[in-house]
Amino acid sequence: MTVELKYAFAELGGISFAIKPSVILPTGNSSNGLSEGCWQFGGTLIASRELDDGAYALHANLGYDHHDYRTEQAWTANHSNLWFGSLAGEARIVRWLTAVAEVGLSTTQNKSTNELTSFAQVGARYEVNEYLDVDAGFKLGLTKPEDDLAVRYGLVLKF
Repeated sequence: MTVELKYAFAELGGISFAIKPSVILPTGNSSNGLSEGCWQFGGTLIASRELDDGAYALHANLGYDHHDYRTEQAWTANHSNLWFGSLAGEARIVRWLTAVAEVGLSTTQNKSTNELTSFAQVGARYEVNEYLDVDAGFKLGLTKPEDDLAVRYGLVLKF
C-alpha cells in the first residue's frame, strides 16, 4: 500500500508546481513475495497546467523511489534507486467524473536488464464530494520489464 501527500508550493505563469512524498507500507506477506517486508520511500515533482477553466489539465511528473530489501538475494538482483517520469492528461466529462490518461518511463528494478520500463494508463476519477475522490483504471505495460496489465484503484482525501 502506498501513502502519498501532495503539496502545491508555487504557481508561475499558469503552471502550478507540487511535491508528493510517498511511503510504501509493507502490507503484503513477504514470504509469499507480496511485499519486500520493509518500508520504502520516494517522492515526485509535478508541474500542472489547467486549461479551459479546469475542464482539461496536463501534468508532467518526475520522481524517485528508494527500495530496501530483506534478503541478500533481493539486494543482489534488484536496484535500490529507481527514477521515473510521465506525462498525463485529464478531461472533465461531467462535474463529478474525469477521464485520465498517462504514459510513463522508468528505470527497471531488475538488475539483469537495463531496458527501461514504459507504460500507458487509462482510467477515471469520480468525485464523491469535495473531500473524497475514488480512482480506478488499467495500466498496460509497453516494454517487457513492465507488467502486461494491472488494475489500479485508489482513494484521494482532499483537505
